[in-house]
Amino acid sequence: MGDKLKIKRENDVSIHERNDAASSFVSRQIAAEVMNYGVSQFQLLKLIETLALELESREVMLEIVESINKALGNDEGPTESGSTEIITDY
Repeated sequence: MGDKLKIKRENDVSIHERNDAASSFVSRQIAAEVMNYGVSQFQLLKLIETLALELESREVMLEIVESINKALGNDEGPTESGSTEIITDY
């Protein structure tokens, strides 16, 4: 059948694993709050894109932004100068 779920005893869990679990829990709470706010799929994708811009790893950020652009049907991405088009109201 696939991989079995591994259950660790409390004494076998490292401090790093505990911190990761706590951080993951907070992340899930933030995501739940955003979803409770009521966002469309477009808004959710734009939020993910905006958060990706805050990542320390440029490579990871570019991969996420590229995926978001594909999901939104914008395969062009940034122009050669690195900028994107800006829509303004007059």
